[in-house]
Amino acid sequence: MTDGENPEEYACQILPFRLAEALPIPVLHKWAESLWEAGIEHGMIAKLTTDGDSPAGFSVQIIESVWADILTELLKGGKIVITESY
Repeated sequence: MTDGENPEEYACQILPFRLAEALPIPVLHKWAESLWEAGIEHGMIAKLTTDGDSPAGFSVQIIESVWADILTELLKGGKIVITESY
């Protein structure tokens, strides 16, 4: 994270990369904001109490079935899309 960067925005933007590393489910970077909002809504992401040098911290639960349900819900609701690029 760079100086002046919003810790929550940074965490939101790296969420898809972390989920893609931890889950056997494809996760695209362009879904960052939708995943972040849905993760908070479903209790999968929580803000941690921090002190000292850390401006903010977040806990992300990695439960494959829950994230699969979240992705399905987002796809069905049109909040995320899968597109092919040639």
